[in-house]
Parts: sequence; structure tokens; C-alpha cells
Amino acid sequence: MLVHQNQTVQVPTKVLSCYEVLDTFSISHVIKFKNANGSRAIIDVNEATPLSEVLQTLKDNNILAVPIYRTSSDYSAKIYTGIVSVHDILSFAYFQQIFDKDTIVSKDELSAAVNSFVKKQFFESPVKNILRRREEPVPFIFSSTDSISNLIKAFTVGGHHRVLVVDSDIMVDSLVGPIPTSSTLSIISQMDLVNYLYASDIDQTKLPPEFIQNIFTLPLSETHSPAKKKVGDSVIAINAFQPALAAFNIMQLNNIHALPVINSDDKIIGTISVKNLRGITMENIDKLALTAMEFLEIEDPVDAAYNKHTLDTTNVSCSVEHAVQIMLQDRIHHVWTISQNSDIRGCVTLTDILYLFTKRVSK
Repeated sequence: MLVHQNQTVQVPTKVLSCYEVLDTFSISHVIKFKNANGSRAIIDVNEATPLSEVLQTLKDNNILAVPIYRTSSDYSAKIYTGIVSVHDILSFAYFQQIFDKDTIVSKDELSAAVNSFVKKQFFESPVKNILRRREEPVPFIFSSTDSISNLIKAFTVGGHHRVLVVDSDIMVDSLVGPIPTSSTLSIISQMDLVNYLYASDIDQTKLPPEFIQNIFTLPLSETHSPAKKKVGDSVIAINAFQPALAAFNIMQLNNIHALPVINSDDKIIGTISVKNLRGITMENIDKLALTAMEFLEIEDPVDAAYNKHTLDTTNVSCSVEHAVQIMLQDRIHHVWTISQNSDIRGCVTLTDILYLFTKRVSK
């Protein structure tokens, strides 16, 4: 197992919160930074699209979520009604008839379980059914004139991982009208924002660079957000020999997006996450009966081969900056933290990193 180079850091005597200062910066700065570093067109789907096609779209484009739209009454414009992620699909009620059977060990038993419910209940179900099951509409569209602080709030306490941003002075009601025809639309993710903040592409006359640098020099022990899911004192993990089905069931029950795969010595040997569901179809769903590592090797052989040689881990004594560098370099949303003995100790996510920008920490 290859672990990224580690460096022990000390807690700064004082860390000033950037939240109030970032309230004076608009999201348009993040959009400009993203566009300058390469940005592709938004990939979206109509609300009537079946989930089977949504999953394929996610896999084909190597993305984790898509904006959902319906057309206006005259079919002249798109009206965005939500953003659906792989995790939303995992949590979709119809799928639970399969995921609740985490004790199934054979392909025959899993096939029987799959055949026990109507295909239309899941794979042919329109994606709008996922949005309808939400208890209340969740704001997911921002104006480019909104503050970066509002964006940080949405990504931490708001539970979002990505939002749509309208480059317009008009405040858009996502449930009422179409996006103004004179505006442009961008999707901004947690990673986009962390990348922007880490690059310190900010007017230094308004926000001295040390404000942000002090946050990135914090030790990983400071990264605890209220959004983090904790169960007992131990890290939730999946044994390499347990079925992949059990892994996804654990993710759904605990509202998490990834699990470390561990061997008989409790050492991490891989990662299984919701992104690995993107290639699931009615024809190949029996792959979920395979062990976690077998499933990874079939579903994503490139990632599986990479996991055997390089794992995205960092020592618990390292800095926030070290974890951020790994996330940005490898385009991942979490990093496992390990002890000096390579025992898994926890997980640091992009949400945790952004939460640091809402805190005022002093000695």
C-alpha cells in the first residue's frame, strides 16, 4: 500500500474566519476561475427520463449528478426542478427491495430477488419520481451575484454537493419559471469551490492570503463538521469478502457516499462508493452478489488496479492542505485518514474542508 508523503503540523495560534469576508465576494468569481481552467457544457436530463438512462448518462460522462428539467408549456425553455445524484438513486425507495437483501450470497438468490419486483418500479421509473419523494423543495439554484458565503453555507449545513448558478441579476425561482434566456447557466460543485479557495484567486487587497492559508495549515484533527455521520467510535467499513450489495446497503442506511474496503487485518485495501453503481442495469445487477473487491475489479478495473498500488490516504497528523492536494489531484471527494500503523482512523471530505471556512478558531 502506497501512502502519500506525510508531514506533521502544528495548530496555528489563531485562525480568523473568512466567512464574513467572503460574504463580500460573489459567486461570479468562482465561475470565472472555473471557466479559465477549463469547463464543459452542462449535461442535463428531462424529468421523464427513465433511471436506467440516467445511470448510463452518469457513467458515460463520468459524473455523479445531473440537473433535472421540465419544458415550459410552449416547449421554448427548460425549467430546472432539481439535481439528482447517484446517492439519490441509491436511496430511491424502489431499490430498497434489493438493497435490503444484504445477506444474499449467491447470484441465483439475487436474481430471484430481482425478478420478484416489477422492472418498471426502478429502471423504467422516470427520474422525476425521485424529486417527488423529497419532503420539500431544496433551493439549488443561485444567482452569480450571491455571495460565496451563501455557497459555503449550501455546501455545509445545506447538504448540497453541487448547485446551479445563473449568471444573471434576476433571482430565479426554480419551481416557477424558466431560466432567463439572456443568462448563462453553470454548475458549481464543492470541488470547484475548494479549488478556487485553495488557489487563493482572490483580491488580496480585500482578503489577505494568510486568512485562507491559516485554514489550510490546520491539522486534520480540526476537520469535524456537524454534517459528518458518526456511528459509535469506529469507522464504518466493509470487509473485502462481504458482498457488494452489503456495502451499498450500509451506505444507504448511514447516508454516506463511500466505504473503505478492509482485509482480514483491518487494513484498507480499496474504496467502494456510490459512483460504482453507475454501470448497473437490469441485465447485470447480479454483479452485486460478488464480493466487494470482485465487484470493483469488474465494474471499474482501472480504479481497482489503481487501488492495488496507490490508496488515497493520509496520516491523521497531516495538514488540511495535504488532504486538499490529494482531493484536487485525484478528483476525489474524500480521503481516508490512517495511523502510523496504517490502521484506518477516519475520513475527511470536501464538506469538512468547507466547514472550516465557517468557523472562528482561536487558541
